[in-house]
Formats: sequence, structure tokens, C-alpha cells
Amino acid sequence: MIRRAEAYCLAPQADGYWALALSHGEGQSYRVNWLESLPGGRPATAPHWRELCRGGRRLLLLLPNDSCQLLHARLPEMKPELTRIALAGLLQKQRGGSPEQWSIDARRREAAKSADGRWAITGLAFERAALPKLLAPLAGSDCRPALALPQALALDTLLRRELRAADPAPGAWNLVYLGREERFLAIGDAVGPLLVRALPADLSGGADRAEYLERLVTEIERSHFFAQQGEQGARVQRVLVCGDPELAESLALRLARTEGLVAEHWQPEERFRIEGAAASWEFLPALAGAAVALDPAGAVFNILPRRREDGALWRLRRYAITGGASLCLGVLPLVGGGSELTRHLQARVLAEQGQQLAQSRQAAEAAARDYLEQLALLARQEQLDRYAPERTPLGPLLRDIAARLPSPVQLTDLDLVRDPEGAYRLVIRGESRGRTGEAAQAAFLQLQAALAQTPLLEGATEPSLEIEGDEDDRGRASRVRFELRYRLATGVKG
Repeated sequence: MIRRAEAYCLAPQADGYWALALSHGEGQSYRVNWLESLPGGRPATAPHWRELCRGGRRLLLLLPNDSCQLLHARLPEMKPELTRIALAGLLQKQRGGSPEQWSIDARRREAAKSADGRWAITGLAFERAALPKLLAPLAGSDCRPALALPQALALDTLLRRELRAADPAPGAWNLVYLGREERFLAIGDAVGPLLVRALPADLSGGADRAEYLERLVTEIERSHFFAQQGEQGARVQRVLVCGDPELAESLALRLARTEGLVAEHWQPEERFRIEGAAASWEFLPALAGAAVALDPAGAVFNILPRRREDGALWRLRRYAITGGASLCLGVLPLVGGGSELTRHLQARVLAEQGQQLAQSRQAAEAAARDYLEQLALLARQEQLDRYAPERTPLGPLLRDIAARLPSPVQLTDLDLVRDPEGAYRLVIRGESRGRTGEAAQAAFLQLQAALAQTPLLEGATEPSLEIEGDEDDRGRASRVRFELRYRLATGVKG
């Protein structure tokens, strides 16, 4: 009997891991052979521990999204190791620290160079210091994952395979995952990932679902803006929402009302069968990770440090080869008995070093340009964060003001400003009309009294008034132009 190929995934949890084994099922489906919790500190007591340790190159470690970072740059032709060094330098400028603290994997996004002779490169960086903590429950065992991906990119890879099968050029998409604790989005295209962002939690605990959906829509639209402003200029026109079925369905319906956007509820858990039934959506990231490990050649990245770079034996071999080569280069001129050979070797070495120096200079200049572009994007995001609400109370506030507005009063401007103390104030400008000055002022006073009743505003300042008369097609009329300033009530964020 031929044994089906299996792949495994370790998903860290509070104390230990969730572990599962996956194999191909019928058609495009997968079969979950087993799923169990490995206790921290004593994983060897788990029933499938020995099988898991034999997973080898098909064992994937699922990483938290916040331990990784996507990088995009345009770099000249260079060896893979130099590409990783250039990306590490870019990351050092962005986040500080030293380049050695990151494990980086990189891929070319394009099949050909651009007009300036540079390649579009996407890199994934993982902070090495986070790895010992993630592998702590495996301490003292010979179980070592061969692959590692963050949750967002595991799901993104699964979606990319599915979309490629239906359409070789599906365009850019936005994958939204809504779990119980982890909520994030990943924007990508047929070539690879473009952007990963965390989504806010529901601070109301489900009490105000409509407000939370609006907040998610705001974050999704902002992410589309960032992706379009990025290196690839991706225009997202399709959103796939997965995870919590009730929330995902509601968000997909809300996004479907957005002009120029196609939204759908994606349910990949139905492709994973466990004992004949569909797997639970709560294990989607781990299921996607195992599916990636089942076909590791299709994985976009693998950011685990290469084993040969971690072993002492490999380092000894490298030192021996380097020392032997140096000895040969030193003795060769003496054996040859002539200075011409020495001069030729020196000229060749100098030429190679000059070429490497020129490539490094070009890479540094490109990294500096990319760094400045990244700074501009970060500044734009900071500006949006500064003036966008942490929650979405301004919609209810505007509806409340509109409901209280007397008919003779028209608003001409609404502005949200921050005072020197850091508090937000709502500036309301408008005008009230009446057949007489008294009638126009009475309408303004009626507005003031109505706004005093709203629980969303407080601390009104002295109003600014300008009373004037004018002529319209019905005769004389009076108009009061006004400006009111209110402080947002406690709990309403600007």
C-alpha cells in the first residue's frame, strides 16, 4: 500500500502548540489526519510526537504576524546573500538595531529588469530573537521545523494557489481574516504578497456590530490606499473575507456596497475534511500552513535560518576552505617563479573588488531612495492616524446634529481640530435666516439649545456672530452667520 505524503504544522498557543497532519484528499480537497494540542514542556507525551519529529522538510512553524515584516525595494543584479544584506540595511534604517538580528528571505517579483537595470525585490524579515521563545516547548528534543511563515502569508499562499487555478492573472486582492483573537488583512497578487496589516479588535464585545463593521471598512480602505501608493501601485478591486462566518458574511455584504469593489465570503475550511466533516474555521491559519508545507516548492518565503549556517561543522568547513585558498594564493607566485602571474592575480582581484564596490554603492543609493519613500508613506499614515478616529463615533455624532437642526438654519462647514492641550474640538459654521433680525437670532438660539442636549458634545465656547440683512426674491430678510466650538465628550475620539 502506497502511503500518502503528509505535511505537518505547529501553531504556537499560550502553553505549547496546536499540531496537525495533512495529506491530499479527493480533487482539490485536503484530509486532516489528526489534530491535537501539544503541552508545553512535555510535548513528547503527545500521541503523534514521533511522527511529528519525522516530518523533516514538511514540518512548518506558524509565526505571529507581528514578528515579521514585508520589505519592498528595487536593487541591481547581485547575489542572493548581497540582496539579503541590502534589505537588512534598509530594515536597520527603518527600525534601528543591527542587521544580524534579522533573518531575511527575498524573492524577485519580476521576470525581467526594469529600464534602469534594477529588479523589484520583496523580502520577508523575521526577528531572530523571537525564535528561541517560539521553539522553547521543543527544547531538548530533536524536533526541528524546516519551514516557517507568518499566519497572514500562509493564508495568502493558500488563496494564491486557489486563484491561480481559476485565473492565471487574477489581479490584486485583499484577504481579510477575522479570528477570535487574530484579525488581519493581506494584500497580494499572483506574484506575491504586497502588504500585511493588523485589524482592530471589537472593543464593544459585539454590542455595536454596525459601528465595528464601519471601522473595519475604514481600515480596509486605508490599506487599499497604502497598496496603491506603494512600489507596485496595486489597485485592489476584490476582497475575500474568511474566518468567523457570521462576522465575515456581514463584512462581505457591507463591502459589496462599496463602488468599484467585489467582496465575497471565502470559506476555505470546507476544503479541509476531518473525519468526513469540514474542519473548524478557527484552525484556518494552521490548516493553511500545513497545506503550504505539503507543497513546499510553492511557498513564497521561508525565513527559518538555514541549517547549514547554524551548524558548527559547516563553519569549520568554511574556515578550512578559506584558509586553504589563502595559502594557495600566497604560495602560487613562489611556485610559478614569476612576478607576472602575481601581477595578473592582483589585477583580477582588484577588478572584482571594484565591481563589488560599485554594486554595493548602487544598492546603498537604492536603499536610501526606498528609505525616503518609506518615510513619506509612514508620514502619510501617521497623518491619517492622527486625524482618523480610533473608533467611528463621528457618524452617529453627525446624524445627531442633523436631527437637531432647526429648519431655518443651514450649516456651511464642519471641522475637527485639536487644541494645544491635545483635545479635539468640533467647529460648526453656518447661518440662520428669518424675515426679521429677531427671527434669525431666535433660530440660532434654538440651534444652541438643541446642541446643548446632545451627550456627544460639551464645553461650548463663546459663539462668534455676524448679523446682516440682504434682499432676496421675496423681499428683505435677515441672516445671522455664526461659528460654534464644542469639545468632544469623553469617550468620543477625534
